[in-house]
Amino acid sequence: MVAAFSHPILFENMNVRIFPVILLLIFVEFGFSQSPTIDPNSPCGTGDLSTYFAQMNFSSSDIQLRSSTTSYFPLNVVSVGNDQGQGHLDPVTIRSSLCALNQDFEFLDVQFYIKDEIKYLNRTSYYDHDKNSGFEMMRNNNDRNAFNVYIVDNPDSTCGYFNQTNPAIAIAKNCFEGGLHALTHEMGHYLGLPHTFFGWENLTYNQTRVPRTLSIRGSDTLYTERVSGQYCDKASDGFCDTPPDYLGFRWSCDRDGYSLDTYVDPDGVEFKVDGRNFMSYSLNSCQETFSTEQSNKMLVNLLDSRNGLYSGLKYQFVADELVSGENIVPIAPAQDAEVNYLNVRLQWEALAGSTEYYVEISRFPGILFNEDPNKITLVSTNSFVDVGANNLLLDTKYYWKVYPLNPFTLCPVSSTEQKFTTRTQTNTQQFSNGEKVTIFPNVLSGQDRNINIQYMVQQAKTFHIDLIDLQGKVVLSQDSHILGDTTEPFQLPNLTAGMYFFKFSNGQDYLIQKIIIQ
Repeated sequence: MVAAFSHPILFENMNVRIFPVILLLIFVEFGFSQSPTIDPNSPCGTGDLSTYFAQMNFSSSDIQLRSSTTSYFPLNVVSVGNDQGQGHLDPVTIRSSLCALNQDFEFLDVQFYIKDEIKYLNRTSYYDHDKNSGFEMMRNNNDRNAFNVYIVDNPDSTCGYFNQTNPAIAIAKNCFEGGLHALTHEMGHYLGLPHTFFGWENLTYNQTRVPRTLSIRGSDTLYTERVSGQYCDKASDGFCDTPPDYLGFRWSCDRDGYSLDTYVDPDGVEFKVDGRNFMSYSLNSCQETFSTEQSNKMLVNLLDSRNGLYSGLKYQFVADELVSGENIVPIAPAQDAEVNYLNVRLQWEALAGSTEYYVEISRFPGILFNEDPNKITLVSTNSFVDVGANNLLLDTKYYWKVYPLNPFTLCPVSSTEQKFTTRTQTNTQQFSNGEKVTIFPNVLSGQDRNINIQYMVQQAKTFHIDLIDLQGKVVLSQDSHILGDTTEPFQLPNLTAGMYFFKFSNGQDYLIQKIIIQ
């Protein structure tokens, strides 16, 4: 699906942010324009990193640093929109895409988390930028104590790139969403990995003239790696467990992850290129791993206190527990309840460990949930959200779900879908102390005997309810124990058609509301 969100609006009284949806189709892929600005198969825009790599003291004999303890590292995540605040991805889409990064690094016992919160930056010259504007964006907004990731629409007409001067990644939304590995590829650069085809970026392979050396930065030369392993430590990426790769363009693979075409090295030995490596230019569906030597180099930079360029960023405390919507317990409205569309509060039990909640409301259930062009999305730090009157249609069934979030939960899971139906505001009365009671609907027809009573109270309260007919006879009497603002379903007894009155007593005074049964 393609959607655009404005810069989030913050309501101070509730700390709720609303992301208005402009357009929504079916696939989980948000963007500002209707057609992708950047093709997800566009190349990486990272330039020569020789100077950057020179800062890293590493050899393939470095100690193995993996352990059974997961190490966490902070991400400074910046969502970039245009000057009007359009083009931002919503928090769940951002986290779901970061989830792919964590899954790709999970085998190294390395995980990333969002430092503080996702930041939102509105500037068209950054949203669609060339390298100069991109470097300016990073220089002005980087966090030196985190890995910096900027999510933009068009990063210099590439899928993404890593900037070594002010270390940061700019990634195109269309290359970031949906579990793609483009961010993993750029994070590999961040942590010291060149392309597996280093030296071939601007060369075209010709089987009849395979060069024995490659020209790098003018007069410098780089050996061409052989299938036999000769020059493996001096050629391409410098790792001997990544086989020869001469393909500096995006290419597809067979079902085993190898190139469809066969190539020959300078000695005439035939081979197929291994496209399973994240640092190759194979298509996303081919990629699945880093080599052992690549992994060791990244781990040295992340964990080695002497040689590691980023070991100081390691999270030093016990990481927060991951939270899941499977543990969300909804409170109100009750399932299938009818609610006053002018005053809808969605409420659930607070979930330990959650720092905020992302709520989605749609007119369609299940797999069609995201097809609603008017899907409502809200973010709250409370365990409830109030849905504005202008956001809901009258006499309409809605479905809603909640994603609990915290900085370490990058693979968000929603609660089960709940549903309610909007009805018109029909009968609201107010006690002398300011407490209110609303009944809706107040006109029932056919065999329908279900109404809703909405209580707006400041503290726990017991209300005595009498249902009285036109002759003054009490046909139903009961007490209702209310803990706070809530909407309760109420089933009327089998009554003949006519007018009836509800009398609500709060211990101090009472109010009367009428209903009509047709």
